[in-house]
Amino acid sequence: MSQSKFYSQKYRKEWESVPEFKGWLKPVIGDDCRAYCAYCKSDMLAKIYDIRKHCATAKHINKSKPHNPATQSTLPQLVKKVDKCKSSEATMAMAIAEHCSLLACDHLGMACKAAFSDSVAATNFQMHRTKCTEMIRGVLAPYFLKRVTSDVGDEKFSLLLDKSTDVSVSKYLGVVIRYFSAIKRTVVSTFLGLVELEGSDAKSIAKAVVELLKKCNLKKENLHGIGTDKASVMTGVHNGVHKILKEECALPNLVLIHCVCHSLQLAVSAASKETIPRSVEYLIRETYNWFSISPKDSVCHN
Repeated sequence: MSQSKFYSQKYRKEWESVPEFKGWLKPVIGDDCRAYCAYCKSDMLAKIYDIRKHCATAKHINKSKPHNPATQSTLPQLVKKVDKCKSSEATMAMAIAEHCSLLACDHLGMACKAAFSDSVAATNFQMHRTKCTEMIRGVLAPYFLKRVTSDVGDEKFSLLLDKSTDVSVSKYLGVVIRYFSAIKRTVVSTFLGLVELEGSDAKSIAKAVVELLKKCNLKKENLHGIGTDKASVMTGVHNGVHKILKEECALPNLVLIHCVCHSLQLAVSAASKETIPRSVEYLIRETYNWFSISPKDSVCHN
């Protein structure tokens, strides 16, 4: 009686492309004669008969259901719940930053609770000026700054610069960015940052500009021009901010644009110096300043 020869089948890579085996059939590392099921976490002989037999077992059918594309639509969708109270606080902080003083936040919360007592968000509203300030600084400002810098991208842009001193005698540089928005299909001018200056000299201002661009991930090579008033610290031909940015910051093609309004005011003031009393000019200027102030444009210093 002759002894039958044992048939040894090795794993074949092309089996993985068969529709009924696709996605779960894998080789067993170190053993060419066995196959592995990724769904059931088990192995079997690398024979087509044994693989099809495993494919028909109840265990494999149950394990493969979550991976079946036909059943994906029936799986429950996880929906991220938005905290209505936090959302209302963020909305209120944004409105306050845009339209009024931070001091109003202490009273708006109480007014909302009284006016909208049937609202869960209004009832649980807890935000005073300290929390509102931190929300504007730590949440809203970084978010909108990221949106602006993302919109600028690699486009050319210009900066409008103006130096100011607050009531604490701290010197700040206000920066407005002007660029063409590919999304809005128009030229956009918007606030970019308020930087505290180490000094009032041109080098300190130029350093602040470069550091702000670096912080905002904007390439200084894309800075096409700057707009300033006619102060010598900004426009000086020997040691002005424009001169430093061109030579020391490797921006040889940087364009300097003088503020038209400031230039016009200086021209009118010089022209009327000998003909109109200074008191009349002062009256006209201060009358406009008095009526032009609005809660949106005013800054409350505490």
